[in-house]
Amino acid sequence: MLVYAGDVSDGTPHLFAIDKMTGRELSRIPVSSASRYGMMSYVHKGEQYIVLQTGSTLTAMSLHGPVSTGAGGH
Repeated sequence: MLVYAGDVSDGTPHLFAIDKMTGRELSRIPVSSASRYGMMSYVHKGEQYIVLQTGSTLTAMSLHGPVSTGAGGH
């Protein structure tokens, strides 16, 4: 999965998830403000989280569910 921050056509900031094998959009999640910097991902107790800078704050989101340990990694 590829994750990036960007805006939709009306300018609303979102976090996008893309299947890196097919290029298909898997999900888009609105965020509080635009993210202009990198993000990080980490796993805690088997659940994956993504943290991105939104404005002057950090926003953390859970991907809800156990992390897959199959081929392809994180």
